[in-house]
Amino acid sequence: MISKTKESGRADLLIRMPPELKERIEKAARLVGMTKTDWVLQAIEAILHVQELQAEAQEESLEIRRQQETKFEEIVAALAVEQKLGDVASLTTQNRTKLEAMADRKLENWRSEQRSYGEQKPKTRLDRLCKEFSDLGEEAQSIGDEQMNRDNIERVGRIFGGDWVWEQEEFDAEDFEEEYPDVIETDPGGDKE
Repeated sequence: MISKTKESGRADLLIRMPPELKERIEKAARLVGMTKTDWVLQAIEAILHVQELQAEAQEESLEIRRQQETKFEEIVAALAVEQKLGDVASLTTQNRTKLEAMADRKLENWRSEQRSYGEQKPKTRLDRLCKEFSDLGEEAQSIGDEQMNRDNIERVGRIFGGDWVWEQEEFDAEDFEEEYPDVIETDPGGDKE
């Protein structure tokens, strides 16, 4: 006899968990009108999806960082030519350090001009390299922002689960006072004796 699991094309996974966690899963599944199994499957798929997106974003960020390093080397090389210091490979440590500091200043000046005067077209080769470096930085920032949004969506999804809509419970003052006896009631606009 063929098992129902094989017929459905699904695989079995036995998960042992503390009873408290099982109760929480059951409650969460009830809140969104799902079976425990479907709720757990959806949660696993959501977490795996987020992890895959995180890994993809990290790879993209690493690639952009590599491109920025290459672009920075191009800026240093252009400055070496401009300063008549020759080939980058033959630079002394002192000249290399000097050129890297110049490259950092050039990049900061480019960013400052863009903030002050708006998007400008590059006028020189160095300007073009600075723009390309800055564009890569913006792309990396965009990937980071997207990742942060995904992380926040995942957190909210964990809290609320599925399409669950928050229903505020009716406030009961007596229950509140019993649960929080140290809270002092104030009446800022109330009766004054």
